[in-house]
Amino acid sequence: MSPIHHQKPIWGFSGLLIIALFFSLGSFVYSSLANAEEIAAQSSVKEAKLDTKVQFIETDDSTCVVNDGKLISIALINPAESYEVWVDRWYMQVQTADHTKQLLTPEHASAELGCSRTYSGPQHWTLYSVKSIQ
Repeated sequence: MSPIHHQKPIWGFSGLLIIALFFSLGSFVYSSLANAEEIAAQSSVKEAKLDTKVQFIETDDSTCVVNDGKLISIALINPAESYEVWVDRWYMQVQTADHTKQLLTPEHASAELGCSRTYSGPQHWTLYSVKSIQ
C-alpha cells in the first residue's frame, strides 16, 4: 500500500488573503468611480445654469503646450456686464482646496486660470457660483 501524501493547499492562507484584498480593492475602486461620476453629473447640471453668463476658453500658450495642454481662461459672454465668479480647481480628477474668486468686468472681461496639464497630470476648473455685481 502506498503512503498517503498530504498536499499543501495551492493558495494557502496568504494567497486567500491576497485574493480577498484584490476583490475588496476592486469594489472600492468601482464605488469611487461611481461616486466620481455622480459628482461630475451634479456639477454639470449646476454649471449648465451658470454658463449662460461666463464661459471657459482654451488657448494655445507656450508654457502649457510644453506639457501638451492648453491655457484655460474664464470670460464673460456679454462683456457689458460684471460678475463675481467663484471657481473650483480639480487636479487629477480630485477637487483641491483651491476655491478662487474672479471679478470679471467690462475692463477685465477674462481671467487666466492655468494650464490644463501640469508636469504630473491634468487639471480643470468648474464653476461654483456666478453673481452679478454693479
